[in-house]
Amino acid sequence: MLNHHDKRLRQLTASIVTGSLLLGTAACSSNASATDASTHRSETQIEAHQTAPTQNEDSSNNLLDEKKVRQTLDDIVQKSKHRTLPGLPDKLIIEESKRDTVHEMLGAPYKEASVNHGYDLYSATMGHSGYAIHYSPEGVVDEIRFLGRNVERQQGIGGVTSAMVQESLGAPTTANVLSTTDQMAWTYSFDQTEVQFVFEAEEKTFSDETTLDHVNVLPADHTRAHAEAAKTLDSLIAAAKNGTAPGLPQPLTVGETTKDNVYNSLGKPVQSEHGYDSYSATMGHSGYALHYSEEDILQEIRFVGRNVERDQGIGGITASMIQAKLGQPTKTYTISSTGEQVLTYKLSSYTVKFVMDSAYPEDKNAPVSHVNVLAAQ
Repeated sequence: MLNHHDKRLRQLTASIVTGSLLLGTAACSSNASATDASTHRSETQIEAHQTAPTQNEDSSNNLLDEKKVRQTLDDIVQKSKHRTLPGLPDKLIIEESKRDTVHEMLGAPYKEASVNHGYDLYSATMGHSGYAIHYSPEGVVDEIRFLGRNVERQQGIGGVTSAMVQESLGAPTTANVLSTTDQMAWTYSFDQTEVQFVFEAEEKTFSDETTLDHVNVLPADHTRAHAEAAKTLDSLIAAAKNGTAPGLPQPLTVGETTKDNVYNSLGKPVQSEHGYDSYSATMGHSGYALHYSEEDILQEIRFVGRNVERDQGIGGITASMIQAKLGQPTKTYTISSTGEQVLTYKLSSYTVKFVMDSAYPEDKNAPVSHVNVLAAQ
């Protein structure tokens, strides 16, 4: 694709060639046949010369394009503060609109969530932007992704640079590289929402001229919840390396601690079934299920997390977060009875199994269901 400098050079060259040919035509006007031919050439060349944009016109077009780009950015910012995005009905908002209502407003999606990583996809059409909409387990919109237009993209979201975003909004609340795509994501927090500006990953180095790929609008507590979930993941990894789980009294270690010692520390379980002693999650405390060997030695700790503000704990941990910390799993398999996929890692002398929500991997943002810590297998 030609840049602006190349375009101006091409236009200037065309003007010079046209002018030279016109002078040559005038010099040969005494020959009638030549006159007819040169007149034909002159009219064609004059028309081409007149229709080619001048340098001033090119500058005006650039200013007009930049104005459109900045207007797009301003529309994104203003709309996102009100929990929606440009081009969508005002009543389509995160944390309120339900899936069937969205389908009534926008029609059936081009691709549904079940085949599109958990997002209903509405593709960009002539003059209209594309969107991807994600729903909570209750079927309520919890994220809207603005994809922009395909036609004249550089006059819209594809022309918005990181410098423009920072000029408009200042430094982001958080900035991180998405592990699955290597894209830089800038997050800004507003009263009701958080907005993620996700930039193109084509350039190896991120710069002021790097342009937007898409924009995500999420609930206001998303960044805080993500940060807390990241802390939970860190504490899980640290505890698992020692054969235990966060929140348990020390020392309760798989392969070592006896059932009697567990009962002395935690008391009797709420229930015992399917080979597991269960300790329910209570206000501010995580739940556990413990399995013992035939010799009554603690063999497995199942960490199920909290029920309250679950998205700030284990319920906010995704596969991409795990892989960013631990790399690719040593083994992956699916539990046939539940459809849950298990990501297995070896940490120190122990095996850790991250059991994902059954929506994974179709929904790449699906969270961890629970985590099992066992003696190395």
